[in-house]
Amino acid sequence: MSLRRPFFIGPFLMLFFQATGWAAVSAPVLQWGSTMVGTRGGSVYYLNDSVVGGNVLGARIAYGLYEQRADGTVVHSLATSPTAAAKSAVRVGDYVYFTGNEGGVYRTRVANTPTPWSSFAAVTISNGLALETMATDGKWIFGSTTAENDQIHAYSVDAATGALTLQWSTTGIAGRVRGLCWDESGYLYTVDGGGTSESTVGNTANMYAIAANSGATTDMGQITFNGRLYQTLREGNQIIVFDSFRGTDAPAGQMYVYDLASDTSLVQATPSAVYDPAEIDCIYGAAIDGNHLWLTSGGGKTYGYLISKPSASKTTGRSASAP
Repeated sequence: MSLRRPFFIGPFLMLFFQATGWAAVSAPVLQWGSTMVGTRGGSVYYLNDSVVGGNVLGARIAYGLYEQRADGTVVHSLATSPTAAAKSAVRVGDYVYFTGNEGGVYRTRVANTPTPWSSFAAVTISNGLALETMATDGKWIFGSTTAENDQIHAYSVDAATGALTLQWSTTGIAGRVRGLCWDESGYLYTVDGGGTSESTVGNTANMYAIAANSGATTDMGQITFNGRLYQTLREGNQIIVFDSFRGTDAPAGQMYVYDLASDTSLVQATPSAVYDPAEIDCIYGAAIDGNHLWLTSGGGKTYGYLISKPSASKTTGRSASAP
């Protein structure tokens, strides 16, 4: 067995061992940042692995939505506040759909139009929920209100009107879901650790794998972390979660890497690696494309990092590329 470097998960120094043959995502190396997006206040929230054509889609709560390259350049943006605050964005067809801050779902046309990224309109949601976080497989939209005990909901999308029609809802998620991601394995992944104290170490929550075609939910077990968990991603045969810790007993804003035994189970509830990305403190959003990692935080700040790919075959969840 090979000895991994020591790291702090809480107030105590802990040594973890990783079996030979598993290679965790490497420690992130800062490439740029902080880079501000938008001209108004608020945090940049859930990226949810929403990558299209090598660019990430994001949203700043008191500004609006944006598209950003791997080098940090913002190539498109749309100010939507104060009409609609923005927290999460995904691409379906010719439109980018985005959530308000407890204020519904909207969309803007970004392709096959002479005026892309120029206007937006609200869409109807069949069960009337005010979604705050979203992911997509390129056809359906999956989301949650991020309220305590709220579930994950799946919606089909009417291409003509943008209307979202409920297809299924999970049951049994007890905590607060914030970030989620869709993976090409056909599963969504999330953790209900979004409501714990941001200044406390050693918080616990449960991780879930959700079948995207049916909503069937597998509880993958309890994990331990600091602060709150705002983002969950799958990269290859690993799950990565990101915290927003604000206390003094551990590093602020860490990423925890867990090895998967299968699509719906962990090798163990202990992370195979924990990293403290440079410069950033509270982590609110994350996305990975190839060797690039985007992270977001308060004050409209975004950051870019270089990471290695896992040794296992890559199966990342993201918005589908435009047709």
